[in-house]
Amino acid sequence: MKSCFDFKDWDKQDNLYKHENVKSRLIASSIIEKSPDVTFAIPAYRRGNSIRETIESIIKQKTKCKFIIMVVDDSGEDDTVEKCVLEVIHSCDNVALYKNDTNLGQAGNWNRCIELSKTKWIVIIHDDDMLCDNYLETVFPLAEKSRCTEIGVFQYKYDLLKHKDNVGKNFNHSQSYAQSILSKMRKKSAFCVYPNDIYQFILPSPGCWFVNREQVIKNGGFNADYGVTLDGIFHFKNIMTGKVLIVPDFLMIRRIEENTFLEREAQVAVIDMLYHFGLSMLNKSTPIIRSWYKIVLDISTIYLANGIKAKYNSEINMNLLLKEYGVNKFLLALSSKFIFLLNCILLIKLIFRKRE
Repeated sequence: MKSCFDFKDWDKQDNLYKHENVKSRLIASSIIEKSPDVTFAIPAYRRGNSIRETIESIIKQKTKCKFIIMVVDDSGEDDTVEKCVLEVIHSCDNVALYKNDTNLGQAGNWNRCIELSKTKWIVIIHDDDMLCDNYLETVFPLAEKSRCTEIGVFQYKYDLLKHKDNVGKNFNHSQSYAQSILSKMRKKSAFCVYPNDIYQFILPSPGCWFVNREQVIKNGGFNADYGVTLDGIFHFKNIMTGKVLIVPDFLMIRRIEENTFLEREAQVAVIDMLYHFGLSMLNKSTPIIRSWYKIVLDISTIYLANGIKAKYNSEINMNLLLKEYGVNKFLLALSSKFIFLLNCILLIKLIFRKRE
């Protein structure tokens, strides 16, 4: 079965300024920092109940690095975000609020955050996520030293979908077992992501990306053509053209509540894009490389599908879907525990990868 995505122009570079005709008005600002090192850019959409905590987690950063916070509200006529951020601006320095004249959509607003930022480094953080207080002090020196395009980190999960009132050390680690082992084995030292890692879906975690503004503008920003998978394509471009690092340390908190991936279409889309993008890359490689990495890609895809099935109680017949995609039938017959083990074995290489 063919993909619903077209990867012919996946790396096109004309995404960033598609909405030049739409203005973003500065509503209010308390910025006094004249030469910040980093902009924390928050693309916001009707989440007044969580954005305050997002901003507070940034303000609490224990760092000497100079930073500002910029909220870009894409909520249209809804003023929920605006009211909450204005309250914060009145009591905190270095916070600015912009509002788009008309709704730009997810990709458009993420790109607008990149446009409006003026600093060399930008942290793009969702309006319902939070940072641990040592995030910036850990990531900023690494970015300056390595001159990278992007840095990702590991995440705690604050899982409200399962109605768990998790606080402090009670964050849900059940989805991060392999990451916990990797973090301990590497003593939290960063590693580089290479193009062949794409077949194992080794990408920055969702929700918080430390990026080099100049380089991501050169890459064209976020592409709306890929819907809920647009961040994956964004990472692929950065990996292919620059240097992407992952710090194996739990430095952010991802709140899981109103999640797009509760919808069947989104679940299929992410599996579809990751698997077929891998295939499109394999088609450009030599037969020996192609045969080996096809196995790696199949294992990773089955592992991903099993995870989606378990986490979101998905009603999708994953085996049937993956058979139609062309995933190896022998691997599909293996138990989820054995696939988990195979996936972990394939990730062992990260333990020994050069420390950045």
